[in-house]
Amino acid sequence: MNADERKLLDETLRGLAEDQRYDDLTASLDEFGWRYVLGAEPQAAITSLFGAQGRTNRWSSALQDVLAVGVDRIGVTGPTNVLLPRPNRSVAATALRDGITVDGVLLAPRESSTLIVLVESSGAGRQVVAVDPDDLVVTPRYGLDPGLGVREVRGHAHESTVLAQAEAADLWWEQTQALGRLAICHQVVASLFVMIEQARSHVSEREQFGRLVGTFQAVRHKLVEAHVATTAAESSTEAAWESADLSLAATTAKVVTGKAVTVASAHTQQLLAGLGFTAEHPFHRFMKRVLVLERLLGSSTELASELGRRLLECGEAPRLVEL
Repeated sequence: MNADERKLLDETLRGLAEDQRYDDLTASLDEFGWRYVLGAEPQAAITSLFGAQGRTNRWSSALQDVLAVGVDRIGVTGPTNVLLPRPNRSVAATALRDGITVDGVLLAPRESSTLIVLVESSGAGRQVVAVDPDDLVVTPRYGLDPGLGVREVRGHAHESTVLAQAEAADLWWEQTQALGRLAICHQVVASLFVMIEQARSHVSEREQFGRLVGTFQAVRHKLVEAHVATTAAESSTEAAWESADLSLAATTAKVVTGKAVTVASAHTQQLLAGLGFTAEHPFHRFMKRVLVLERLLGSSTELASELGRRLLECGEAPRLVEL
């Protein structure tokens, strides 16, 4: 994709995300042909769309599309939803003698899907299986950010189809997680920059002790710290696409982005003061979204330990990008 095509893609997806006439962004993306672009140019498609969603605080079934990019490699065709493990868990199901016990979450699932693909743990290790959603209980969970369309999926499936085992299962799940993590990072980073701009705009207009609040050194320091942390997250996320080890680079980007969420959300909330808590101001919607998205596919706390373990196994710190 050349520069002109990329610019056109960015403008089109940004326009779809900004157009409030379309309550269902997923339908607009389907009409545009988002999944075709995702299959042909995953980096450009993910970067453009999730950046646009982050700047506008919109959401769609696009994350499901990203997670399902590689299902054809394990023999799945047709509409598919990929079940995510709950926060602080590595798999979404456990194998038993008479089937599998499922406990995971879906985000804005494709309603037309006839299969749920998930990763389960068994005595033989990790494996990828497909189950019929009719065998499970799917319950809406609204929580902190109802707009994400979270569905809790639980139940006992007596029948399932094994799609991949052992190394093949690990490879598919690593690649799937990598794309999902980068998509989340792009949306979170874009949202954090919006939150920083909201705080900057507020302190540039509010006066205290006869001076604009934005001229106080402590206020400037907090804005700078938030901006530096978010810029680091943006850089690590963009650089991850060029890495020879996409899984390791995506994990690193998720850790750095999670740290940025902690710093930027705390500082911008403090600078906005009481205004940031009001329902009328848009800040709280952005903050709630980044806090929830940061927990998906591993929080920075969880992944920092995993990252350390992988580096110890490698015996060295691999070069993620060529400087």
